[in-house]
Amino acid sequence: MNFRNQIVVALCAAALLAPAPAFAAKWLRADTHHFVVYSSGSEAELSKFASELERFDALLRLKFAVPQDNNPNKLTVYFLAGQGDVARLMGDKSGMTAGFYLPRAEGSFAIANRSHATDKFELDGQTVLFHEYAHHFMFRNFTFAYPSWYVEGFAEFLSTATFKPDGNWTFGRPALHRAYGLLDGAQLPISRVLFREEEKNPGNTEEFYGRSWLLVHMLTMRPEWHGKTEAYFAAVKAGKDAHAAATQAFGDLAALDKTLNAYLSAKLSYWASTKPLIADTAVSVAPLDPIGGQLLDRQLARRLGHADVRSRDGLRALAAANPGRADVWYELALTEQALAADETDKAKLAAAAAAAEAALDKALAADP
Repeated sequence: MNFRNQIVVALCAAALLAPAPAFAAKWLRADTHHFVVYSSGSEAELSKFASELERFDALLRLKFAVPQDNNPNKLTVYFLAGQGDVARLMGDKSGMTAGFYLPRAEGSFAIANRSHATDKFELDGQTVLFHEYAHHFMFRNFTFAYPSWYVEGFAEFLSTATFKPDGNWTFGRPALHRAYGLLDGAQLPISRVLFREEEKNPGNTEEFYGRSWLLVHMLTMRPEWHGKTEAYFAAVKAGKDAHAAATQAFGDLAALDKTLNAYLSAKLSYWASTKPLIADTAVSVAPLDPIGGQLLDRQLARRLGHADVRSRDGLRALAAANPGRADVWYELALTEQALAADETDKAKLAAAAAAAEAALDKALAADP
C-alpha cells in the first residue's frame, strides 16, 4: 500500500538494477487537454480514468487558485494492470509500490495501476493516480522546497477526492486506506515525521504516510490550526532550522502528538461541492499500432533506466524496417543517448553520440 517518493534515491537505484519487464502487447492511448494516458485495459476504463483526472486537475486549480493552462505541457501517465506490476517495474520485491511520479527533462511521467478496491480500507488505482498527480501539481505550481512530510501528506490529503456524474465533488475525505498504518502511527512520534530527512534509517513508511496525512488534514481543516503551515514555512524561509521552525509554528511537539491522537479519534470533516465543477473532460481514445506498442514498451523501460544493447539493437532493426517512422528513429536516438551516458571509453562514447545524432537527423527528416 505504500507509495514511493519520487526523490528517494534508493528506490531509483533499485529500478536501475531491475531487469526490463515484459509489458502488454496491446496499448491504448487517451488524449485529454492536460494528459496523455496509456493503458492496456479496456477503452471504457481508460476513458473514465482520463476524464476523472481532468476533473481532479480542475478541482485543484479551483481550490488553489491556479489559472487554466490553455497550452499545457501534458503529463504522461502509464496505467499498469495492478500494484504487483508497478512493484516489479520498480524492482520492489516487497510488492508494496502502487505508483510513482518522476520529473524528467524529457517530460515528467507517472505510473499508476488499474486496480479497484473491494472495501473502503483498500487502496485503489484512482487514489494512487490522484496521489501521484498531486506531486506533479505541487512541483509545477508551488515554488517552495517542501519537506517530505508535507509532500506526502499533501498528496494523501488530495488523493481522496471523489466526483459524481453530475459534476459534484468531495475534497479532503479521510484516507481510510491508511487506517492500519494510522493505528500503529500513533506510536510514531511527530518528531520522526517532521524531521524524517535526518533519520539514518527512517523505516515506518506506512506509519509515516498516515501520520503525515493526519497532520496535513488537521492543519487544513481545523480553524484553530489555520495559518500554522504558512508560519512554519515562513520560519524556514527566514533561516530557522526545521526544529526551531516546527516549535515556533506548532508549539510543544509532545503536545502536538497528543492533539493528533485526539484528532484521529474525532469525526473528521471534509469539503463537498455546492455546485457542479466545470471541467474539460473530453477524451479521445485510440489503439497504438503494433509498432507503436513496441515503442511504448521500450520507451517506458528506457525512462526507468532499463535501456540496454539488446533494446538498442531491436530499435535499430525496427528503424531499418520502417525508415519513414519518425517516432522509431526518435526513440532509437534517446536509447543511444542513454547508453552513451553510461559509456566511459572515449571512443565508444563518441560513436554512441554520433549514432544518437544520426538517429535524430533521421527522425527530423521523416517528420520535420
